[in-house]
Amino acid sequence: MNKLWNRQYKSGKFEVYSDKPNLELIQVTQKHTNKVVEFNGSDLSSVEADGIISTREALKDISLAIKTADCLPILFVGEKIALVHAGWRGLADNILSAPLLREEKWKRILIGPSIRHYEVQSDFKNFFPNSNGFYSRGDRLYFNLQLEALSQLESLYPEVDLEDSLVCTFENSDFNSYRRDKTELRNWNIFTLNQG
Repeated sequence: MNKLWNRQYKSGKFEVYSDKPNLELIQVTQKHTNKVVEFNGSDLSSVEADGIISTREALKDISLAIKTADCLPILFVGEKIALVHAGWRGLADNILSAPLLREEKWKRILIGPSIRHYEVQSDFKNFFPNSNGFYSRGDRLYFNLQLEALSQLESLYPEVDLEDSLVCTFENSDFNSYRRDKTELRNWNIFTLNQG
């Protein structure tokens, strides 16, 4: 297991590992939904959702975990903390505007390492009819997943400090990438609150 990437904040640290780290973790069963659930101390491992939100108090002795293999891990920092798994299905289904996220005043949002762009078929535009994330090279159509997420976040949370890791999991072979090599391995995206 290797630590692949990290970002330190006053409130805590966001880290990406190549495999499950030896930490006490809270996680959900991810199914490419638009569902965000609240962690208040009970086990969520059998709950189907793609985002977890929690108070700082509840996170004193446990870290938030989201697994990805090209999808976007998105960290929300404010009075509460949230970590979201957003693939194209989640973005198309408006996971970033989930009620539990919208009712908070976020100070910072980070898009962690994820695939930047990939080839799609023309009918894929039906999922994002107003997106600026499409572009062509020759007769091939591509979609920029990170750009679409940034656009949605800027629209939904205009006052927030928005950061993009600019790391592409497909292009950087240190990261697990399903589109690159159909791996069953996942990148573990972890947020741990600073103690003290």
